[in-house]
Amino acid sequence: MFRSNEPTPSQPGKSARRTVRVAFVTGVAAGAGIAGCGTDDDGASAPGNAAAIRTSAVTAMATTTPSRTAVVPATRTTSSVPAATKQTTTTVAVTDSARAPKDAAAQKRIDDRASALRLLRRAEQTVRTRMPSCRPQQPPQTPATSSSATPSRTLLSSVAALRQPPTTADAAVAKTLRGSRALTFVRRVYTRYIRELVPGGKARYAIVAATGRAPSWTPPAACTAATGRELERLLGGQPATVAAAGREAYTTSRRETTARPQAEMVLFFTLRHGRISTGTSGDVASLQDRGIFVSAGGRRGAQLTGLIPDGVATVQFRFPRTVSLGKDLRPRDFGAAYTRTVHVRDNVVDLHVPRPAEFALSATAIWRAPNGVFVRTVKGR
Repeated sequence: MFRSNEPTPSQPGKSARRTVRVAFVTGVAAGAGIAGCGTDDDGASAPGNAAAIRTSAVTAMATTTPSRTAVVPATRTTSSVPAATKQTTTTVAVTDSARAPKDAAAQKRIDDRASALRLLRRAEQTVRTRMPSCRPQQPPQTPATSSSATPSRTLLSSVAALRQPPTTADAAVAKTLRGSRALTFVRRVYTRYIRELVPGGKARYAIVAATGRAPSWTPPAACTAATGRELERLLGGQPATVAAAGREAYTTSRRETTARPQAEMVLFFTLRHGRISTGTSGDVASLQDRGIFVSAGGRRGAQLTGLIPDGVATVQFRFPRTVSLGKDLRPRDFGAAYTRTVHVRDNVVDLHVPRPAEFALSATAIWRAPNGVFVRTVKGR
């Protein structure tokens, strides 16, 4: 989760320096949960309390709205971490010129979406005040249920280590994870399928076979309908562009509350000094199609770590010179493209990327088998 300390208004063609605090790493996988941690100023990740992160569709729209809100990442996240959870943060200096509107028309669309989101939030707050049952409830965070069952053949065929007998090192990792906040966002953990990975004998990682996401609060249908009616009332008299943006935001928020299937998944953690440093998760389809990646870093670059399925020996990462920030913002220009090929060891790839963490996932990845045969191309986000 990235937030600014002091939002600074920006205008097209002008550059204003501002400070951004980085509180959580960026992870990617379809429907991924993300375990958070802080980062040191030199880009190295610092151990922190891991917890589940869920993406909010409404706030995700806000990131394509005002650069004046000083939101840094392409996807903004809201955390289910309890307020008492301590977060380690770092301060990174950026400039508004990196996220400037393309033109005056783009700035107007950004402003319209910002106005629409404010009205939607106002409608939600009004409904929650009138109807106490519509106030969000924080589900109790309880450890995942332990299961001695065997995961599906599809999951086991994806990572070789899961098909090998557990070792004493695996038992030690399982003990470290037991009771961890990192496991509070899944329903069940396959306790016989927790493995430690030590590719090259240096960095340590852990993978956990699990299934089902922990229950999260979903607003009752009556609350959603009441919010829609209140929003329509607030949109009365607003410009047509703001009204259209408001209805789009409402539709997006309704899609976000749709329950997700409780599929099998793989949790992937990096370990540092015997503790969880960073982590992410993804379902089996995500692992097989794209891999599961987590990125953490600071102003000098990011560390990109990923879990890759069996059958892949090398991954060539091709970072483009420019990265699109959407139809209304100028693309980010890094001055030159960057390409690096990394060997996959124990299903893990780990590399330093000379770009901020939010852009470390923008590379197109070329997967190749041990004999050099092309496997697939995975487009960047």
